[in-house]
Amino acid sequence: MPSFEQNKTNSTWSCRFRIMENGKEKHKRLSGFRTKKDCNTAYIEFMKQYDAQKHIDEGKPTITFEELVIFYKGAVKTNVKESSALALSQRADKLAPYFTNKPINEITTKDVLDFKNKLNSEGYSFKYRKILFACLVNIFNYAVKYFDLKENVAAKEGNFKQSQNDKITTPLRFWEYEQFLLFDKTAKENITCFKDEIYCLMFLGYYLTGARKNELNAIKWSDIDFQKNTIYFNKTATRKNEKNEYRITTPKSKNSTRTTLVPKQYIQLLALLKLKLKQLKEYKDDYFVFGGKAPIPETNINNRFQKIIKLAGLPKIRLHDLRHSHVSYLINICGNDISTIYVIAERIGDRPEEVFKTYGHLFPSKQRQTVEIMEQKTTDFFY
Repeated sequence: MPSFEQNKTNSTWSCRFRIMENGKEKHKRLSGFRTKKDCNTAYIEFMKQYDAQKHIDEGKPTITFEELVIFYKGAVKTNVKESSALALSQRADKLAPYFTNKPINEITTKDVLDFKNKLNSEGYSFKYRKILFACLVNIFNYAVKYFDLKENVAAKEGNFKQSQNDKITTPLRFWEYEQFLLFDKTAKENITCFKDEIYCLMFLGYYLTGARKNELNAIKWSDIDFQKNTIYFNKTATRKNEKNEYRITTPKSKNSTRTTLVPKQYIQLLALLKLKLKQLKEYKDDYFVFGGKAPIPETNINNRFQKIIKLAGLPKIRLHDLRHSHVSYLINICGNDISTIYVIAERIGDRPEEVFKTYGHLFPSKQRQTVEIMEQKTTDFFY
C-alpha cells in the first residue's frame, strides 16, 4: 500500500510504495499532485501499467483481451480528439465481450474468423462490420507495440470482403431546390417567437453553405465578414464526449478550414439578426451566431428540423443531408464542367476526389454527347 504525504512548502501531494523489478524490491515515488485524490489516481494508473507488464513472461503476454481494451482506451484519449476517442472507446467496448477473458497470446486467427462469423450472423451492416474489425486490428497493433504480442492475428485474417448482398447501399438523400423552398416557406410560416427566426436562418445557412452540422453551429460573429460576404469555418461544436458537454474542437480535416463566399442577401439577414441581438443586449463578437454564449444543442436542432419536415409533408432526410442538397443545387446551377467539382470541394471543405466519389452520379452524363461527336468525326471508318 502507498504512503501519502503533503509537501509543506508548496502543498503538493506525493506517495511512496514498493515494487519488484528483476527479482529485487525497489522503492518508487510519485510527486507533484495538487490533491491527495489526484495522487492516488496516478498511483492506481501506475500500478495498472505495472501489473500489465508483469503479465509478460518470456515474450508471451498473458494479459486478457478485456484488460487490453482498458489500456487501449486510455491510450486513445491522449492521441486523438475527444469525440474520436469516445467513438473508438465505444467500439472497443463492443469488441471486448467477443473474446471474454482470453489471454491475447492465445487468440488465434480461428478465433478472429469465429468473431467475423458472429458479426455476420448478428445482422450488422457491412460498413459497421468493417469499422469494428478495423478497431480490432488497431487494438492488436497496440498490443504488438506495447505488450510484446508476436503478431497481429486480426490483420493476418483480414477485414470483411464485400459480398453480393453487401452491395445494396443506401442511396444518397437530398432535396431538390423546390423541396427546400417549401421547407423554408413552412419554417417561416410557423414562426411564433424570436428563437424560431434563428432556426430559420440556421437551416438556410446549412443549405447555402453546405457546411457540416457542427461547423455552422460553431461560427461566431467574428467569423463573418459583412463587407466581403464570407463566413470563416475553422472549428466544430460537439457534445461527443463522456460528460456530454459541448466542446469547440478543430475541424474534421485540413481542407475543412476555409472561407466561404455566400449570397449577399443571406449576409444581410445575418446583419439584421445581429442588430436585433444588440437591441436585446445579447450580442458580443465572441458569441455564437446561433445560440449566443453557447452553441444550440444538436438534439434541439435535429428535433426542430424534423418538426418542420413533418409540417411541410416533405420526404424525411437528416440534417446532414442539407449538405448533399447544397451540392445538388450547385451542380444544377453550375452545370457539369470539371471546374464545378473544384468549386464544390472548396466550398464544403472536402477534396475534389472525395466530391466526385460521393456526388459523381449527380453530374449529368456526357456519354451520349461524346458518342454523337465520335459518330460525326469518324465517318471515314464506316463505308
